[in-house]
Amino acid sequence: RGFSDVGLISNVCDYLAANEFFQAQLNKTVEMYTFYEGPLALIVSLNHPLARKSVITYSDLYDQTLVFTNNGAQHHMDLRRCEIRTVFNYKLAESYCLDQNCVTFMPADFCTNTALTPLPFKDHLPISFHFLYRKGQMTSQVLTCLSFLKSIYRP
Repeated sequence: RGFSDVGLISNVCDYLAANEFFQAQLNKTVEMYTFYEGPLALIVSLNHPLARKSVITYSDLYDQTLVFTNNGAQHHMDLRRCEIRTVFNYKLAESYCLDQNCVTFMPADFCTNTALTPLPFKDHLPISFHFLYRKGQMTSQVLTCLSFLKSIYRP
């Protein structure tokens, strides 16, 4: 048909609030359920020099290699003194942190590797994940998917 019935999106640093196309479609043709909200944490290996700090600031990131899975957080930082890499998902970002001593951002509770540590960031960087579906198309399959997400994550 050329259209999706459902979708999963992330909203980093309230990036979607500034997206005029998305805002125009929301509640008109698309409905949204938020299934996760929280702050981004800085993720580093236990061997990284930043792992010894209790709170991270922007200046701590100077001259670091940052790995992003989404460009939303990049819009809120001065990254001119950083090397930037973009990967497809959080597991790849974790691998870069371990193998190449890079730094990444993700919700702290998404980091499941015990060789990595989440550190709080001084400035609040929000992230949320949303389940989208076509308005008026709440089928049994969509309800099943939504129920599953509700059982795993509670906003």
